[in-house]
Amino acid sequence: MTWQQTEPDKVLFDGDWHKVVQRMYRLPSGHEKAFDIVESKTNDASVGVVAVTEDGQAVIAEQFRPGPGIVMQEIVAGMVDPGEDPKTAAMRELQEETGYTADPDQMVYLGRYYRGPYQKFVSHYYFAPKVRLTSDQRLDDGEYIDVKLTEPAELLASAADGRTTEAVGVLLARDHLERYKKQAASKTGKRGTIKS
Repeated sequence: MTWQQTEPDKVLFDGDWHKVVQRMYRLPSGHEKAFDIVESKTNDASVGVVAVTEDGQAVIAEQFRPGPGIVMQEIVAGMVDPGEDPKTAAMRELQEETGYTADPDQMVYLGRYYRGPYQKFVSHYYFAPKVRLTSDQRLDDGEYIDVKLTEPAELLASAADGRTTEAVGVLLARDHLERYKKQAASKTGKRGTIKS
């Protein structure tokens, strides 16, 4: 199957963080079709970190999101700076947004995915076990994040019922979070499962 771009991109919208371009392709059938593509103006990669403290609590970055118009319970996430590798960006974002520090040797790469079929943007996800609070937050202008700790089961529930914009990262970490959930249950003598 061959797709070929037939003309230069036409900019439809040019904002502070993103732009939308119209891209013309010749389809395998020979017909031409226009697609509206969202591109980042800073970098085409982001990271998300599912972080758990030494005592098994998931670290949540609770913040207002203008798109849905509500406060959401999110994992730490942010942009990969130009020239920065995703793992370094994940550790930096965790420390800046929450004050927690991860051991780079214990971090687990969970995978990556494209944010949508009409975006060039890719997100990389990491699991960071046994994070430690080492400093105050260092938030960017316009960032207002309340750091909360919650049970891994609650984090999984927030992904299942739409209380987070980073559900993919949480679900990629499901096996790791289930282990912490079982450890917590064995300490209290309770057992439970996460509904699929």
